[in-house]
Amino acid sequence: MPMKLNVGVHRKLGQPDFGSVGARCDIELELDGTLLFANPDVLQDKIRTAYSACERAVAHELSHLTHRSAPTGNNGQSQHPAPANGHQNPTHADSTRNGSPRPATSSQIRALHAIANRQGLHLTDLLKQRFHVYKAEKLSIVQVSDLIDELKGAESNLTNGSGH
Repeated sequence: MPMKLNVGVHRKLGQPDFGSVGARCDIELELDGTLLFANPDVLQDKIRTAYSACERAVAHELSHLTHRSAPTGNNGQSQHPAPANGHQNPTHADSTRNGSPRPATSSQIRALHAIANRQGLHLTDLLKQRFHVYKAEKLSIVQVSDLIDELKGAESNLTNGSGH
């Protein structure tokens, strides 16, 4: 009588700004049911082999998710340097599992509101004009980060007296 064996491995890694990336592997095998009693060592070998395959697949995927933003060449140097604003180019790690951009964090949204208030900006108008949205919550994590950097830069220029 056949028996089903389900093996799964799931790992999640923390990222900066309270983000995370994760990978999962699940395998379902149909095995000879007599292995459980007649040959448990062979069954254990099959289970270990399945777990090992899942572990390798998850490790491989996490490696790609965490290193995709700056692929390296043969000399170990990044082939895509970070932009001048310090952010990596948007990658799979900046996206949710379905490929849509990761939403802005609540900390980013609070910071954006604070900076806009300090500068006397009407944030809704800025968001509508710039991103065609009415709420900061509709922006991606990268969009808000870039806007915060831009507003901080403008604020810094004003306090330094350059006016630009």
